[in-house]
Amino acid sequence: MEVDGETAQIQRFADLELRSLRDESGTLLVELFLNRYYTRVEGAPGGTTELSISARGLSTQTPQEGSQSLGPEAASPGGGTISQLRERPVAGVGLVEGGFVSDELWQSSHPVLFGIHLLDWLLLALPTEPGRQDDTWTGSREVPQMGQYRVGIELPLLYRPSSGAEPGVQVSGSVRRKSLRIAQDFEGALELDHVARAVFSPDGALADATLELRMSFTSSQGSRVSSRHRVRIRRLNDQGEINPDAEEADTPRAT
Repeated sequence: MEVDGETAQIQRFADLELRSLRDESGTLLVELFLNRYYTRVEGAPGGTTELSISARGLSTQTPQEGSQSLGPEAASPGGGTISQLRERPVAGVGLVEGGFVSDELWQSSHPVLFGIHLLDWLLLALPTEPGRQDDTWTGSREVPQMGQYRVGIELPLLYRPSSGAEPGVQVSGSVRRKSLRIAQDFEGALELDHVARAVFSPDGALADATLELRMSFTSSQGSRVSSRHRVRIRRLNDQGEINPDAEEADTPRAT
């Protein structure tokens, strides 16, 4: 991300689990659990920072406070323990026929999870409807959280079947707004461009997806923000298990 010539880079790695349940109305209720998470921010005004969450607990690294860590059963800053944080869903959404969002996506308000937005990026990678193999089709997703900015608009998407031995789709979309407010007292012209590719396993589940979302925003005061977000999502095996041979055993999920 670049703000008026100053560049910051954010790297994120996440080991996630999705759980779903269909309610009486037919809505698919999807919840996201955080198995492991790591992020590193370079180039920000406060210096390079790191955050890690796993079965071993929580650790942070900042220039001001150095390295700090909490064990899995230690009290977290927002209440409960780090283990309990991983046992509970961190985000959720309702999906209706065709994969369209029926209710606003909710995000945990736990302070440790502040700024960790993952489910909206997963939704962007999932096609809204399959279509026929020889057809193109359209859909839309809300633009995901980009750093500190949430623009709150829909991104129109065009889906095309991709060539190759494995079934998949290619996705593209763009938005142009001459005037849009993306934060308090921060209004201007917005340009968004999105390209992606998704490959499906034989059972129809998403096997691998890569996407890139580019943003350019010029405020009415003349300042400029640009960013490029590259995301890869992989299902790690055909059984849908997450790292089945990893040394860290997942904690039971709270109900």
